[in-house]
Parts: sequence; structure tokens; C-alpha cells
Amino acid sequence: TTYHISPQEFKEKTSKYIFELLFHDLSNDINYLLSGNAIDPYKRSQCILDVSESIYSIIVVRDPRDIYASLFTEDVHKRDFESNDSTYSFSYLQDLRKSFLGADDVKKFVQRQKLTRSRVSTCHKQVLLVEFEELIKNYDEVANRILKFVGIQPADHIHKFKKLDPNKSKKNIGLWKTCSKTDEIKFITENLKEYLHHE
Repeated sequence: TTYHISPQEFKEKTSKYIFELLFHDLSNDINYLLSGNAIDPYKRSQCILDVSESIYSIIVVRDPRDIYASLFTEDVHKRDFESNDSTYSFSYLQDLRKSFLGADDVKKFVQRQKLTRSRVSTCHKQVLLVEFEELIKNYDEVANRILKFVGIQPADHIHKFKKLDPNKSKKNIGLWKTCSKTDEIKFITENLKEYLHHE
């Protein structure tokens, strides 16, 4: 048996399914759902945005020098489950992040950053690109731009600073300036110029 469906009907049914999936166990007074990394920032993954006009993707990019330098600072952010388990020592987390970022070799790190960043797509009308540094330095301005973009009233931003506190996060800007890996930072600076944050 073959079932034919129009593109519009497919969009409606898929949208309904996704919303039922996401909101199934949530109380009825929940109006917004925020999920980290639910949609990859790459064009191929953004097709999910076509299913509903109420799904948005906010892509936050960061200076690659700070990404690299953060691997060598012990004052690294730990999630609750990492903080409460001795398995997640600094060296364990450092090795894990280095492996994920290809940072065991700075040339591989640069190669991976180029590949990843070159595939980031912001051409979809439901995608907004935000620099981490600007979000932290100009929190109210950038947060309001994000809220406006997704159609949320500023008064509905009731958990301000609960998950992201600019006063805590500002220490993560400019880490590269004091990083002991000066040759590696120089190599990143020379080879990833288009992705550096400029003050």
C-alpha cells in the first residue's frame, strides 16, 4: 500500500509528532522548551527547522584560541554529575576534551575548527549566530536580540542568570592571553583569523 501525503500535510503531522514528543511529560504551563545541542549548526541538520516555524536554533560561537586555552586551565566548568564523581578528574576531563576537539595536535585542532566552522550554516530564517564573547560582555543587549528573534517577551525571561551568569563566564574570555602554549596560540591566530573575536 502506498500512502501519498502533500508537503503541507507532512509538515503539519511531523510538527505535531515532534511537539508531542518534546512536551509529552511537561506540565501545561510550560510555554517554551530550551534544549542545548538539540539541532546541530550544520545545514543538513537544520531541515528540522522546516517542520515548524516555532523551532529556532541559536548558534553560539567562541574564539578558537579560548577554546584551545580552556583545555589547559584547571578552573574548567564541571557539570553537576562531574563535580560529584571522582572519576571526572581534571586530567580525565582534559584528555576527553582534547580528544573531542582534536587538540592533542594543534594542527589537527585548527583543521577541525576550520571544518566545523565552515559547515555552520546561518542561512535559515530560524537560525541566529551569536558570539559567546558578545553575549557575555553585552548580555542584556544580546539576550534581548535573542528573545526578539524567537518571539519571547523579555518579561518571560524569568530564569535570568540561572544557567548563564555573565559575571562568572567573563573569566572565560581572553584565556589565550595567559595560556602557556604560546606557539600553539600563535599558530591558531595565524590560521583561524576569520574566527577570532576582535575587541
